[in-house]
Amino acid sequence: MWLSIANGLHRPFKIKDGFKIPKARNEYNNNYKKLLLMDVKAMTTLYCALNRSGFNIIISCKNTKDIWHASQVPHEENNQVKESKIDTLVHQYELFKMHYSEFITSMFTRMTLITNNLDASW
Repeated sequence: MWLSIANGLHRPFKIKDGFKIPKARNEYNNNYKKLLLMDVKAMTTLYCALNRSGFNIIISCKNTKDIWHASQVPHEENNQVKESKIDTLVHQYELFKMHYSEFITSMFTRMTLITNNLDASW
């Protein structure tokens, strides 16, 4: 499946009068049919792996390579965004205190969330 994502759609071609033209579907052999099936499986897998907002981003893509590229762009973080996220989490950690009438379990859950996010950001 990774070949479908990395290379894009497998399109069988033939040479006619020195020009490369796509083959008609009735000219596909079993190997081409397997490659096309692999393309469809890869595309379906990528569709199912995304949430609604991710799906809305990639819905107009025509092949797996475009879907993969479009889904990667929003997830790439630059250093400035990462440093800002870490600064915010450190600030939350430094100001952390138990709220009035808060249970120990909910306070511990909040602290664990902050520390886990900090650990994941490094």
